[in-house]
Amino acid sequence: MKKTAITELLQTLALMGCIVTLDAMGTKASIAKQIQAGEADYVLAVKDNKRLLSKSIREFFEAFVSFPQSTPHSLRETIEKNHGWCETRSF
Repeated sequence: MKKTAITELLQTLALMGCIVTLDAMGTKASIAKQIQAGEADYVLAVKDNKRLLSKSIREFFEAFVSFPQSTPHSLRETIEKNHGWCETRSF
């Protein structure tokens, strides 16, 4: 694995049981594998410039919404209204 600042940082952290979040710059298979090896979960951002990955994720969620019983995943949505803003989170 190529050494990057992210991979070096992950080596110094006790990841077990944690959720690691990274922006699109850290969205790499090798980083995801390193996080999994540390027995942690992750949330990685994906931009549309990663066309195949972005398309695959969209298709997965479209299929999930249409046939939720066909995957072992769940979907939850929260809506918050504060200070004139309305924020919807789906996870």
